[in-house]
Amino acid sequence: MGYYVRILRTDIHIPASIHGDICKHLLSTGFLTNDAAMHGGSFRDGKCEARWYSWVDMDTLARHLHFGDLVAVFKDFGFTVATLHGAIVDLEYDNKTGNELELFKSIAPALPGNHWVQFIGEEGEHYRYVIRNHKFHEVYGEVVFEDPQP
Repeated sequence: MGYYVRILRTDIHIPASIHGDICKHLLSTGFLTNDAAMHGGSFRDGKCEARWYSWVDMDTLARHLHFGDLVAVFKDFGFTVATLHGAIVDLEYDNKTGNELELFKSIAPALPGNHWVQFIGEEGEHYRYVIRNHKFHEVYGEVVFEDPQP
């Protein structure tokens, strides 16, 4: 899979009324301390000195989680967020891969309903993050064009 990815389409709706609950869930499940899920870090002499989510300022992320600002949390991870009456209704992402997978996996248990975000990687791979009934799934697909009939 390539290093750069972008969102092609989404089907997501996260009401403003549950943003705070999702942030509380992330805090209560150790999202800020889950070193095993974090791809960023600093190393010295082969030893890890600190871990963080790739491309994320952890102090800013902690502040946004404590204030229940889910829109800002997505922005911390590099997403452009579209809202309607405070609800998250669309996401855009066109960047290096980081820890967006971990963000969606961690949010899934606190997010009711069915949602998906479809990505395409720089090498043409298609995949979706699907949240259905509080469970996270990562699924891969391909685009197939039928030949026109003569």
